[in-house]
Amino acid sequence: RSLVPLAAVFRHGDGEAVFVVDGGRARLVPVTLGRRGDREAEVLAGLSVGGLVIAYPADMITDGTAVAVRPATRR
Repeated sequence: RSLVPLAAVFRHGDGEAVFVVDGGRARLVPVTLGRRGDREAEVLAGLSVGGLVIAYPADMITDGTAVAVRPATRR
């Protein structure tokens, strides 16, 4: 079972999506989610296990935007 932080999920068209980091670029990936908790959701389709998702994506991020990876901060 694969999980994704809810902070990475956003509405896209009729469904939901996340941005993943691919070669230093943000890539839009539509996802199908299952059960949701307070902080995470089960991914039924769309993501590969181990992919790096962008939490709290800013409005300026679009498919293909250059991104830099930095360590996550604890909340």
